[in-house]
Amino acid sequence: MSKGFSLIELVIVLVIVAILVSVAIPAYKSYSQKIRVEEETHKVFLALKDMQLKAKTQKMVFCADLTDGGRSLTIYKDTDCTSKEKDISLQVTFALKNPSYKLRVNKFGIFTSKNSIYAVNGEGASVNCVKTDSFRICEGVWDGTAKKCNCKF
Repeated sequence: MSKGFSLIELVIVLVIVAILVSVAIPAYKSYSQKIRVEEETHKVFLALKDMQLKAKTQKMVFCADLTDGGRSLTIYKDTDCTSKEKDISLQVTFALKNPSYKLRVNKFGIFTSKNSIYAVNGEGASVNCVKTDSFRICEGVWDGTAKKCNCKF
């Protein structure tokens, strides 16, 4: 009786490990993409909440728009979207429901243009869109068929 592993036993173990890895890698990629979408959606949500708070406390108007092909959220200090305040880089591509309507906030912190920002490839994420209403901003799940963001409370 020999002590150790035979070549056949080692090959079988390697084949089993290879099968497990081939199943785990796509699942991990899908999971990490879902987490990335959720994190970036939350980043957009917080940026818009911050913009709304600044508008209210500083008594200024602000505007936000997606730039760089939806990979950046740009905040402006005016309603014309010309005086840039900051750029927020995004790792996920986002789009506006109504691209012709920028997100504008008046000096009272009220959104004067209602719109939604959604992750282009955000399927499966628990949150993948941000919706603005007059007084409220919410995160939700994008319904591509109805073209609307369903808020989660």
